[in-house]
Amino acid sequence: MSQRERAALQWVSQYLISHKKFSIFNYQKVVHTSYSVVYKVTTGEEVFYLKQTPEALFIEPKILDFLNKQGCKNVPEVISENNALCCF
Repeated sequence: MSQRERAALQWVSQYLISHKKFSIFNYQKVVHTSYSVVYKVTTGEEVFYLKQTPEALFIEPKILDFLNKQGCKNVPEVISENNALCCF
């Protein structure tokens, strides 16, 4: 696991604990490509996903937000994003 991934996991932990009042129980890397990494973050109540991309590809949160506003079905909701770490 890279230092950048560790920082993103630390960020998502702090976010979920402070904003959602969840305790973090488990992280599991579910996808790792040359251009992104996705972690499944399991809490006692819900499951969340953390995706991190290179800065040049960090447009997905805006696209997902647009699709949700258009009423598209089965589109994940972005609950937060970290521009410095290029993750959401």
